[in-house]
Amino acid sequence: MRKWYTTTFAYSYCCTLYFWIKSVFSFPISIKSHKNFIANERNIMQALS
Repeated sequence: MRKWYTTTFAYSYCCTLYFWIKSVFSFPISIKSHKNFIANERNIMQALS
């Protein structure tokens, strides 16, 4: 029981760490793509009008 609990805790900790690192690295990329998306949307609106 004790070993299973420790393993589960370590696994969840690793997963949390992994997702945190992933989000930290993908956050600037998502901002960049979001800005590009807004710029593209403006260009499309100008082209249509």
